[in-house]
Amino acid sequence: GLPGQSFFPLMIGLGCNVPAIIGARILNNPKERIATIMMAPFVSCTARLAVYMMFCFIFFPNNTQNVIFFLYTLGIFMAIITGLLMKGRDSAVSSCMLMELPEYKLPKIKTIIRNSILRTKSFVSGAGKTIMVIFFILHIINTIKIPTKNSASGIIEDTSLINIIGQKITPIFEPMGFKEKNWPAAVGIFAGIFAKEVVVGVLVSLYADDVSEEESPSIIEKYKNAVMSIPKNLGVGYAQNFVVDGDEKDSYYKENNLNNAIINNINENFDDKLTVLSYLIFILLYLPCVSVFGVIASEIGKKWAVVSSLWSTVSAYAVAIIFYQAASLVLYATANYKFLALGSLIFCTSAMTLKLLSSRDNS
Repeated sequence: GLPGQSFFPLMIGLGCNVPAIIGARILNNPKERIATIMMAPFVSCTARLAVYMMFCFIFFPNNTQNVIFFLYTLGIFMAIITGLLMKGRDSAVSSCMLMELPEYKLPKIKTIIRNSILRTKSFVSGAGKTIMVIFFILHIINTIKIPTKNSASGIIEDTSLINIIGQKITPIFEPMGFKEKNWPAAVGIFAGIFAKEVVVGVLVSLYADDVSEEESPSIIEKYKNAVMSIPKNLGVGYAQNFVVDGDEKDSYYKENNLNNAIINNINENFDDKLTVLSYLIFILLYLPCVSVFGVIASEIGKKWAVVSSLWSTVSAYAVAIIFYQAASLVLYATANYKFLALGSLIFCTSAMTLKLLSSRDNS
């Protein structure tokens, strides 16, 4: 029930959801504009693509394109469901799509370079600051040690505060296949609320803490190895960096023992590929970032910003549970029917609530 003008903001969302939401200003009908903005967060942006690529490289090296295509399709499907729920019972004809196309000209190299530099500076000064602040805070929390009793051995050990927090919130994700040992993934979800760009860095940082002292080089050696690897990597193509078959994969791992150890830690903490997929589904659907929340609040009000955040996060949790439990039932016949019913109940309840709020607003 939306006009063709809604397609353009949603298409922009493939790059970033923030300009997509701002781009909804081209819609004159307030109801159509609200519906389009509510759909935009489900369109997968490039920041989430970095998370997909990392996990696909580790767990789905031969089916990367299929997994990413599935995630993008699921996001579009959820956007369509959101649009249908926001449609309400309004039988009014949608606004017509009349746009005056500008005169197209061949871009100048100077203009392209200048715009590229400006956009790069904008990203570094914007998202870069957020990434650095989050890393700093997480590292500070990670250095705070609290004496805790090991439940297995009964020995008092010094445990980092972020470890304790992660273990406390991990049971929430148990219906998605999470185990208590995989607390860094739960912390990554929390950090992703601020910006999806930080999820990969946070996960690598937290899983690196599990690397033994012998395998983990000093911070000076890390920076030295990083700088020394630049000339070599500049001469290697993208495909060669991500070769995943046979001996070439092993040689790629052996070039950097730390990366190999981190990859092994991630592989060991995720019990199976269904858990990985449910994690990626949650990353895809839940609140993109605080910037999206702020833009929605400024465009259509704080009420719809809160509704959008709750709807996306709750539906992400429900869909991830339904996927994991349904897939476990089909593949292994080991589904927990209570969790499957819980996910279905959460999704149906949240969908009915969104429908009710939309109907009240339309009336």
